Amino acid sequence: MTAYSQPHSSQPIAEAIVADIAHYVDDVVICPGSRNSALSLALIARPDVRVHVRIDERSAAFLAVGIARVTGRHVGVVTTSGTAVANCLPAVLEAQNAHIPLAIISADRPDYLVGTGGESNHRTARPAGAGNLRHCRPA
Repeated sequence: MTAYSQPHSSQPIAEAIVADIAHYVDDVVICPGSRNSALSLALIARPDVRVHVRIDERSAAFLAVGIARVTGRHVGVVTTSGTAVANCLPAVLEAQNAHIPLAIISADRPDYLVGTGGESNHRTARPAGAGNLRHCRPA
């Protein structure tokens, strides 16, 4: 077993979330990051979901808006926590105003690391203007 194939402790949770997401999306745009790696790996493993990869969250979110505009289906954008979510806000606002189905899916840091002064460790919250929010945290 290589280092890349060893399961992460959050992998079962990510697989359950992705199984639910796959009912609603045909396409996801992943912005690779350490905190969303379990979600990303679970999505890549699904043959029923087309995965697109972009490094920049803003361009990823606008790519998702374009795909959703063409297909009429929800498209997910998977990001890491903190400011990565905030970088999706312009696309979220455009999607909301044009009634385009868009889902931002983010993996936050564990509670004990939030607000400790490290990078991107503030609480990931609903961006202004965002519609429905479903927040899942492991117990």
